[in-house]
Amino acid sequence: MDEKFQEYKKSKQYKKHILINVFLVLLLFIILGCLYYFYLMYNKDDEINYDENKKYTYEIKENTLYLNSNDGIEQSYKCNEDCIIYTTSSNKQYYDKGKVLIKDGDNIYLYNLLKNKKIGGNYYRVDFIMNKDQTSIELFKVNDTFGKQGIIDLDGNILVDMIYDELGKSLDEKFINYSLEKNYITAKLNSKWGLISPNNGKGLVDFQYEDIIITPYNKLVVKENKLWYLVDDLNKKIISKGYDSIFVYENYLVVTENSQVFVLDLIGNIISNKLDIYYKVDPWAMITIHGIQSYEENGVIYILVDVPVNIKAGTSKQEKYYYDLESKEIIKYE
Repeated sequence: MDEKFQEYKKSKQYKKHILINVFLVLLLFIILGCLYYFYLMYNKDDEINYDENKKYTYEIKENTLYLNSNDGIEQSYKCNEDCIIYTTSSNKQYYDKGKVLIKDGDNIYLYNLLKNKKIGGNYYRVDFIMNKDQTSIELFKVNDTFGKQGIIDLDGNILVDMIYDELGKSLDEKFINYSLEKNYITAKLNSKWGLISPNNGKGLVDFQYEDIIITPYNKLVVKENKLWYLVDDLNKKIISKGYDSIFVYENYLVVTENSQVFVLDLIGNIISNKLDIYYKVDPWAMITIHGIQSYEENGVIYILVDVPVNIKAGTSKQEKYYYDLESKEIIKYE
């Protein structure tokens, strides 16, 4: 058998067979090379390199988005419909090394002018998730046309699937109720609130509450059976008693109960007199009457109480009080 194969290898038929195989392999490489060439030819991104030494600006004229620099127009993109550079109610815009957030007709999306292509999907609304100092945009909270919400990163990648009824809270032109440092954001699903990670959507607190307020002090204020409770960020109750409202500070709590406001220490002891209030307290009030408002300034806790002026007309005024540490009294501010 071996001798016959050796004879075959010396024959013209064998050499012809080898030449045909070599030709077919070369032809295959040529065809693949041509296909790749045509792919590159017809799928150019027209990319340009970002130059740190250039000053870039962005503008839209006649529904065309332009990337300009000291050298003139670097890149342009024609929108599908009437388009503007997207801003939030607080008047911020997003630009970052060629990436621009635009509103094109009814759609909001990220466009990368350096790569000359759209990145991510279409959205109905976008809120900016800022860093702690409110100096830079870190993530985007996005809404689809069905009202569902999710989170994407600055490259348009989906971090949190768009399945939630609400994420965080939009209040007084700001997007709030999250902590990037603690890596959590409030999330509403099937009428209940919990906590999830904005980086990956991982559940941190089960969806069990009527509402949740994130505070800067590693504490959460959660609403259950119409009362507010104080829990830590592992969802363990700090004080067992519930109140009509709770405002959290580093060393004190300002609470309301039975139409009165007073101060507690962090373990729930009452450490002030009780002051009458006149309206139900709404921590998310978007109207003039909040019931009460509270804030801390230079170590002093101030309480603003809404007092009716004309009940029939629905008018009110604010009276200002402060908590005096020495007397342990809530005193009217003069």
